[in-house]
Amino acid sequence: MLFLFFLFALTWVSGQAKHIVGGEIFYDYLGGNNYRITLKLYRDCTPGNTPYDSTAWIWVFNKNNILIDSLGLAFPGATQLPATINSCSAAPTTACVEEAVYTGVKTLPAGPGGYTLVYQRCCRNNTILNLLNPGSTGATYSIQIPDNATIPINSSPRYRNFPPIYLCANAQLSFDNSATDPDADSLVYSLCDAFDGASVCCPIVSSTTYPPSGAGCPATCPTGPPPPPYPFVTYIAPYSGSNPMSASPALAINPVTGLLTGTPNTIGQWVVAVCVSEYRHGVLLSTNKRDFQFNVVACVPKPVSSIPAQVSFCSGDTVHFLNTSLNATTYLWNFGDGDTSSLFTPTHIYADSGTYHVTLICNPGTSCADTGVTTFHVYPPLHPTFIPPAPQCITGNSFNFSAGGSMPANTTFQWQFGLSAAPSSSTFQNPVGVHYLSSGTFPVILSVKANGCTTTFKDSVVVLALPVMNYVIPKLNGCAPYKASFTIPAVSAILSPVYLWTFGDSTTSNLANPSHIYADTGTYNVSLTVITTHGCLDTFHFAGPLAITVNPAPEVLFKADSLSVIAKNPTVTFTNLGHGGDSCTCIWNFGDGTTQAVCQDSITHTFPKVPGTYLVSEIYINKFGCPDTFFLSVEVYSYFEYWIPNAFTPNGDGLNDVFKPVIEGVTNYNFMIFNRWGELIFSTNDIYSGWDGTYKGSKCQEDVYVWKIEFRNEVSKSREKYIGRVTLVR
Repeated sequence: MLFLFFLFALTWVSGQAKHIVGGEIFYDYLGGNNYRITLKLYRDCTPGNTPYDSTAWIWVFNKNNILIDSLGLAFPGATQLPATINSCSAAPTTACVEEAVYTGVKTLPAGPGGYTLVYQRCCRNNTILNLLNPGSTGATYSIQIPDNATIPINSSPRYRNFPPIYLCANAQLSFDNSATDPDADSLVYSLCDAFDGASVCCPIVSSTTYPPSGAGCPATCPTGPPPPPYPFVTYIAPYSGSNPMSASPALAINPVTGLLTGTPNTIGQWVVAVCVSEYRHGVLLSTNKRDFQFNVVACVPKPVSSIPAQVSFCSGDTVHFLNTSLNATTYLWNFGDGDTSSLFTPTHIYADSGTYHVTLICNPGTSCADTGVTTFHVYPPLHPTFIPPAPQCITGNSFNFSAGGSMPANTTFQWQFGLSAAPSSSTFQNPVGVHYLSSGTFPVILSVKANGCTTTFKDSVVVLALPVMNYVIPKLNGCAPYKASFTIPAVSAILSPVYLWTFGDSTTSNLANPSHIYADTGTYNVSLTVITTHGCLDTFHFAGPLAITVNPAPEVLFKADSLSVIAKNPTVTFTNLGHGGDSCTCIWNFGDGTTQAVCQDSITHTFPKVPGTYLVSEIYINKFGCPDTFFLSVEVYSYFEYWIPNAFTPNGDGLNDVFKPVIEGVTNYNFMIFNRWGELIFSTNDIYSGWDGTYKGSKCQEDVYVWKIEFRNEVSKSREKYIGRVTLVR
């Protein structure tokens, strides 16, 4: 009965379908103000429904929403989309959805504010549940082309895939509704309100007038659509563009990935609109709004019986069975020894080890069932172990090992002692006389095998190093006061050692890793004595070439002839007052990104004409490599200067070829040139850039042009604006 109802539901949906089921419009910039425009339309192709337009008209509006042009796209033919469904029933054969892809090229010259491309059609299916009067509701597909004076190159986003034609009620939807953008702009997705479109009276928006259909219609159908903005379709409460269909959880789209999710729970047809908006540097360029029709039907999902493969052969008599089956409500396990269970994930105790064929039937006794069979091997568990021997010194070490634990009589053994051991491996149960050639902590691995099962136990042995190896020499040269750090590596640590350091200046320490500060210059011989709990004692010395040498540190001092200058002439002379020894290296850093490596009595530096505080430093390094640094702050104050000519001659003679103001001490600068018609032909925010008398690569004629300048005076801290005229003479 469920299968018959399912076929009835599909017949009802397709039998009542009339016209549009979805569409979108997008464009690609081809260069030279040429655009390839693509219109994708989807319709219900059940016999008797309205065919595609033989010519689909794309209408072009300017920024003032005035219709300025149109493009007729010839019908390219249509392709039927496949209809599949995940259920115990076969996919419907009466479902029919076609896709037509109209394309054409249009030249759109640069225009302020850009353009809006529009296509309109009527009407939608009468059986749609979330719209008021859906059979009288049309559709509008539009896209924006930004002003190519500010965005010279842009292609709009377009969707990757058309959504599935049929959805199963009460089955989770997870559909990739993402789009691609040829310019790699940032894309943001949202559920949005679908646009209404052409009327029932005039369902096709054409370039020629034609008589309307039906009573109460106007005398003739207009040529071209009304201007944007366009009204949204009327949703039936509680549905809306952001909540377009009955679903729990509700239909939602990830704003970053475009993943459309939700679980429809009511059979019927629903209009869903998705918007993808493209942004470049935070500026919205266009929005591609695509709407489509979801057909929600009753489904019977196919069950899948699945038993995960056995991962362990040595778990003993008790086996925990996992169940990864899908779309089932009842289960029947047969454990291969005569026992059964109807639990989802049962536990079974086998009376004896052996090989068992396990069967799992999903939805047993129904017409929608599935069976899975796998083989399990049950063996007695293995529990090997050994007690690691006590640590030994590297000198004369010899270790004995003994395998223990719960294991059958036919168990075989494999010991791995590591490459530093002699021997490095053994197949005896209780090997003896294993000698290690180096110190450290070494892993010991015991692997046992019985009845095809292998189990491993791992522990380690410790071989103690001689104390003479346990030190790290610190840096042998330093600058007074010099902090020397002495360390004993953990890799060669000794059990419970006693340390005695002598630092060569009548001081000592019993720490393992001491630090000592040498305040005075000189040469110091250091020694370390180590005593271990095993009775090992050794002393080593830092003497001769290993002695610690402490060198004298320098002192640097300088002054400036002025600590505050104006930005118009920010030049300062610095004079050294002493270096404290023979010079080796002097590095000046003037705090403005420039440095100079020179040692001399005085140095002169010109700072940038940028107000601010500059931290000047001199690093002095003496012949021992010991550094010292001194700092001074220099303040550069703001100044203001402004003058602009009234004519220029851009004839390429190198004299007065560029028109620009002479200006200093300003920020937030904007300089613009307008022709006599008020058209902006040049602008810049760079105080050092000017107008060369051209516009879009062509020379401008002799004339009087209007200039406008705006800036913030950094001395008065006020916003200033000036307007004037300049004569271009050729």
